[in-house]
Amino acid sequence: MKCITRRLFYLLTVGHAYLLCCFNLVLAEEIDIGILASSGGQRSFYTSFAEQYERDNPGQKVHFIFMSDAEFKQALAEWFAQGKGPDVLNWQGGERLFQYVRKGYIADISDVWQEENLEAHFTSGAFGTVTLDGAQFGVPISYYQWGFYYRHSLFEKLALSPPETWDEFLRVCQVLSENGVVPITIGAKYKWPTLAWFDYLNLRLNGLSFHQRLLKGEESFQDERVYRVLEHWKSLLDKNYFVTQYYKWKWSDAMPFLYHKMSGMTLMGNFFAGDMPARIKSDFRFFRFPVLNSAVPLYEEAPTDIFMIPQYSENKAAAKRFLKVIAKAKFQQDFNQMLGAISPNTNSKSNEDYFIQQGKLILGEAQGVSQFFDRDTNNDMAQAAMDVFFDFLADKDIEGAQYKLEQARQSFLL
Repeated sequence: MKCITRRLFYLLTVGHAYLLCCFNLVLAEEIDIGILASSGGQRSFYTSFAEQYERDNPGQKVHFIFMSDAEFKQALAEWFAQGKGPDVLNWQGGERLFQYVRKGYIADISDVWQEENLEAHFTSGAFGTVTLDGAQFGVPISYYQWGFYYRHSLFEKLALSPPETWDEFLRVCQVLSENGVVPITIGAKYKWPTLAWFDYLNLRLNGLSFHQRLLKGEESFQDERVYRVLEHWKSLLDKNYFVTQYYKWKWSDAMPFLYHKMSGMTLMGNFFAGDMPARIKSDFRFFRFPVLNSAVPLYEEAPTDIFMIPQYSENKAAAKRFLKVIAKAKFQQDFNQMLGAISPNTNSKSNEDYFIQQGKLILGEAQGVSQFFDRDTNNDMAQAAMDVFFDFLADKDIEGAQYKLEQARQSFLL
């Protein structure tokens, strides 16, 4: 009898353990996450993060799907069309997100923002890149600033200070020019650097709301406000403040003018900091695009990467748990330290790099951010605008540029 009892106890114990194992397997959740990764460093970071995430969240499995920019954009369209794909998607904030929100492709995650009180921990600019009609549709994870980079020793030699207003900026340009230094270098062979000039002049003169409406096709490019933008740009071109062989060079090819103090400044994104020669990097400084209209709040250009949940996802609960983790200061701090970018979560300890500190300062003060012309409109409109602005550098024809831009708006945005 004792033997039978012992055997029965054994069978019950083994059976119970087997059932628990099966139960745990059933409970285990796997989420697929599509990542637009441009570097091996990003892939390594996410792989290590997945291992830690699974240790911290028993029963959760994370599978990252890495793709290049072109591959990811093609796959994104296919996932939405088929109504199936990864449960979480890496993407870009602002209009590139909102175009899919309006089509009903992206899940509303306002509950995640409310439960975690995220608005209190993110910059207002970053918050705006995922907020449409009062609801949130993503979590910002990284962004970087645009502005002017210059050689400190050159400015010091000529007794120049970083300009804060347009008049001060014009004076800096004048002094540089009088001393045989071309004020502004730009490499526009591939045309996209010209977009930053239009963006910033428009943001400083007319504000973020008009800029966004314009790039969505809701305002005419023949508006008087656009004329003023091009008029300010033309005033610099008329005085020969730009290098003359811009059409031959990609952006990085134009930077040796700064390295050798043949040019005074460049308007560029902070990825430029990683391209500076180590021997002179400490001599570079940064200032924000100067104020043109004191009545217009400070808005900045800050391309923002996000995570979002597609509406088709059948595992939204697990996807939201993942978003809550990547919204935290720790993830954003580690990720942006690796990337050399800025964390939108204000509780993250930032990189002590001078340019990161400057970027964090100006983006923290911004009342809102644009994403860059080609992210704030569709591809066809962006390509047409690049062609127009490239030609404008040479012909300086304001009315002609406005006409071509308006024709493009009629063709691609209406």
